[in-house]
Amino acid sequence: MRNPQPPADASPAGTEPPEGTNSWIPAYAGMTEGAGVIHAPVNGLTLTGLYNLLNNLRLGEPLNAKEKTLHEQGLVSVLRSLHDELDAAVLAAYGWSDLGAVPWGDEAARAAWTESLLERLVALNARRAAEEAGTLPGSPPGGLVRWLRPDFQDPARRAAREGAARAADLAAAQTAAQAGDTLQTVGSGGESLPNQEQDKTISRWEQTDLVDKLPEKEPAAPSTPVASAPPWPSTLPEQVRAVAQLLSASPAPLPLSAVEAGFKGKGPWKKGLPRILETLEALGRARREGDGLTESWRC
Repeated sequence: MRNPQPPADASPAGTEPPEGTNSWIPAYAGMTEGAGVIHAPVNGLTLTGLYNLLNNLRLGEPLNAKEKTLHEQGLVSVLRSLHDELDAAVLAAYGWSDLGAVPWGDEAARAAWTESLLERLVALNARRAAEEAGTLPGSPPGGLVRWLRPDFQDPARRAAREGAARAADLAAAQTAAQAGDTLQTVGSGGESLPNQEQDKTISRWEQTDLVDKLPEKEPAAPSTPVASAPPWPSTLPEQVRAVAQLLSASPAPLPLSAVEAGFKGKGPWKKGLPRILETLEALGRARREGDGLTESWRC
């Protein structure tokens, strides 16, 4: 379940989810963009060491003092949360959410879970191969390929899209040419365009009179009261998730002060916000705009 994305030239008998079911892609993109940089600032922590810590955390094994430090600095809890989201999204894409989460703490249960998953994958592979060969009852003549990203993988759809784009460009060019011919005809006839504005000089006294007759500006409507901010979460994964949700819910970029105002808490919790925003940026879940005093963040 670590790398569910099929290659662009995957064979037709691949075990892709149903066509267009790609809800797992954002989670996968966050993993691939963030896995190589989430531990970069930590001395002595390699990618292998990062996943060894993740495995120990999943199995419920105790961590020594050094591992606890690396666990905190390497944001292993955040990595675990991302993997859990990715696994859940992939299972949902295949329609297998009934399997539930991987029972990491029970070796026998985990083996049974893996066996059940492999059985479903083998059965789906055989079904897809028969469907694409046209031998599955109910499949259309010539077979059916369930493209994961049909606009990019299906040659027929790609050609149709390119043809539609060329037709739109041609139609726009013809419209522009016709408009140019019309303007030239009107200009050569010496006729003025209808509703053409005429120059008019307004005296200083008339200008003052016009200003006096302008309606007064209506008072601005009172702003909608801001709902009370939720409490600042206690654990790091919950904090990262809460900040990501705040950015996603905002239609405009938020400066750091607005992110701080989005929560209420005690103690120096605001000091950790810049690091959380930078982590979200590294994972591809937030984007920084501007710099210095104008710096803001959006999802």
